[in-house]
Amino acid sequence: MKLYAQQGYGTGSGENDRITAGLEAGYIQGTILSPKDFAHDRAVALMNQMQADFPDADRLFDPQWYASILICTQERYRGET
Repeated sequence: MKLYAQQGYGTGSGENDRITAGLEAGYIQGTILSPKDFAHDRAVALMNQMQADFPDADRLFDPQWYASILICTQERYRGET
């Protein structure tokens, strides 16, 4: 079974980069990139670094699109739905 790190807010950078540290130590086998919490240039840099330094690591993408069954009207606050 593989273990992935979900990248998001608080991933760190430089010496504090948790994804790179996990890959180097062999604790994780890849990452799930979450664009909502990560700037485009940082995401590209991370993917390039992973390709160069950890070519066997898996790189997955979470588009962070969610379906909701909640009603988007004011009635949802009144307990009428």
